[in-house]
Amino acid sequence: MKTKSLLNCGLMFLLASCVPSPVDSAEGASSGIQDSQPTSSAIDSGDKPGDSSTTKKASFIPEVGEVKLLFSPGKPEETRIYNYCPSIFIDSDGDEHVYFCTNKVDGNVTDYIGYRKGSIVDGSISYTDVNYVLEHSDLGHWDSRHNCDPSVVKGEFKYKGETYNYLMAFLGCLTSDSTRNETGIAVSKSPSGPWVKCNSFKSDGVTPINPIVPYAEFQVGESGWGTGQPSLVSVDKKGKVLLFTTVGASNGTFTNLREYDFSDIDNYVLLRQRNSISSQGIRGTVSGATFINNADFAYDEVNRRIILSK
Repeated sequence: MKTKSLLNCGLMFLLASCVPSPVDSAEGASSGIQDSQPTSSAIDSGDKPGDSSTTKKASFIPEVGEVKLLFSPGKPEETRIYNYCPSIFIDSDGDEHVYFCTNKVDGNVTDYIGYRKGSIVDGSISYTDVNYVLEHSDLGHWDSRHNCDPSVVKGEFKYKGETYNYLMAFLGCLTSDSTRNETGIAVSKSPSGPWVKCNSFKSDGVTPINPIVPYAEFQVGESGWGTGQPSLVSVDKKGKVLLFTTVGASNGTFTNLREYDFSDIDNYVLLRQRNSISSQGIRGTVSGATFINNADFAYDEVNRRIILSK
C-alpha cells in the first residue's frame, strides 16, 4: 500500500519530450506504450489549422509534453474513488489495457487492482467499466488487507499444469499502516482475467510461491515498509522476466532486482539477483536523496538499453 494524498483521482498519462524510441508493450515490459498504434480520425468543419476543420486523430498516445486524462472515477457521485499506479500496454489489435490500483467502495481505503479496456471506435476513445481483477485474500493470508501496484507482461507461464499468457506482479499486505508489504505474482490467459494468484507451494510441497519477494528476506522489522511497487520486464518474451521491487528496510530504501524463469512456476528458478541496484547517475531531490524507489523499468530493443522512470 502507498500513502495517498488525493482520493479523487483520474488516471493520467504524461509523455515527456525526451521519450526514446519504442520501449514497452505487453511482450516487452510493464506500463508501456508502443510507437506505432492504429488511430482513427474525426473530421469537423472549418478551414484553419487547429480549428474544427483539422483532422483530429483519436490516439491513446499523448502529444509531447501533454498530460492526457484517461478516465476519472466511474460515477459522478463517487467523489472518493481513487485510480493510481497504472500498468498499461497496447495490443496488436490497437486496444489499450489498463491495470491500476483503486478502491471499490466510495471513501473506503481498501486497495483492489482494477482493469479497464480502451478502444478507438469512430474516432473516439472509450473505456469499459472497471473490472476488479484482483482483491485481497481471506484473513490470515499474506495479502489479506490490500492488493495494488500491478505490473503486467505477456509470455508463456505454466502453473499447475496449465499455460497462461500473462503474468502480473503486485503488492500485497495484511496491515493498514503501510508496513510489511510483500510482492506476489498472478497469472491469466486473457488481459481481462480471470487472474489466478500463485498462492500455493512449489512442487516440493514446502516452499511457498507467494509472496515471491517477502519482506523477511531484508532488514524489515514489524514497522518497516517491506517490498512492493514491482516492475516486470520480459527477457525472452516467454518465461524469463526481470522483477524490480522497491525495498524499504532499516538499512535504507533501494530497488532490488531479480531474474526469474517462470516457464514452470511450480518449479520456478531464481536465476540471479542484485540486492540493490546502483543509484549512480541519479540526481537527488531537494533533500539530496539519490535512492531509487517507486520506479518503472522497460527495455529499449532498438538501442539495447534499460529505461528507468522514477
